[in-house]
Amino acid sequence: MNRTEHLLFKLAEECAEVTQEASKAAIFGMDEVMPGQPLTNRDRVIKELNDLYAITEMLGICIVDRQHIEAKKGKVEHYMEYAEKECGTLAAAPPAEDGKEKPPRTYPPEPHSWVAIKGDKSTAVVVKAAYDDLRARYAALVESSHSALARGDR
Repeated sequence: MNRTEHLLFKLAEECAEVTQEASKAAIFGMDEVMPGQPLTNRDRVIKELNDLYAITEMLGICIVDRQHIEAKKGKVEHYMEYAEKECGTLAAAPPAEDGKEKPPRTYPPEPHSWVAIKGDKSTAVVVKAAYDDLRARYAALVESSHSALARGDR
């Protein structure tokens, strides 16, 4: 294995760590602090993102393209609005007393209608199977997180 290959494995590892911390933040909230830990989930996500950026710099692929970033943000906002207003699968976040946004925990949402999937019937079957798999994985993640909390670890 050469240096580049090693760093690519490290990149994948750091991506997984970002995923893990983002999942915890989604389940427990961005401002939750795990008992016995000094950092909020937000801080832990940021730490892992910085670790990820470090590896991208080492690989020479850490290029910030503001135009691409802004375009991506616009696309995400567009589809969030569509999911909320057209599909009913994204609930508007209720206002919180402390001023912090706390969206309801409804992820992954139930599909509005499998009929809306464009393509042939086999495509809809594949998409529904993937959705069912995602729901099962999410349920397992929530269960393991609750078990870990009961044991006092994560």
